[in-house]
Amino acid sequence: MPNLLRRKKNRLPDMVRRAHHALFCFSLILFTYCQGKDPFVVIQKDSGNLRIKVEVADSPEKRARGLMFRKILPDGEGMIFLFPKETQGSFWMKNTPISLDLFFIRQGMIVDEIERAIPNSERLLTPDSPYDQVLEVPGGYGARQGIHRGDSVTSP
Repeated sequence: MPNLLRRKKNRLPDMVRRAHHALFCFSLILFTYCQGKDPFVVIQKDSGNLRIKVEVADSPEKRARGLMFRKILPDGEGMIFLFPKETQGSFWMKNTPISLDLFFIRQGMIVDEIERAIPNSERLLTPDSPYDQVLEVPGGYGARQGIHRGDSVTSP
């Protein structure tokens, strides 16, 4: 009888260790899954929310490169440029072989837009209002989805 009790006592710590290991593995998988999720922008419209998967340009290097050299940008995808403070700088389409719509955002609201920017153009695209974010999507996507000045935007 003493041997049976000893075995049961030894099994409990082993079960606890396995449970902790399983919990750790589950947490690691969940963390990896959440980290791998693509960021997105949500535009609130009267007809419902429009969700756009985005790449985030939050450093000077990423903002300078933007979507240059991209040959394809599917509908529902884009790039969000995040600036540390309001600015009113210009954009251009140099080395960008696809047309883009640019939506200039200040404090979570679209304040200006440039539709169907000309591919590879070095013409400066300057909005009328200061902004702290810019959303770039495929040319014509804004019109197809009814995105306009005054729409509210939630970004990463």
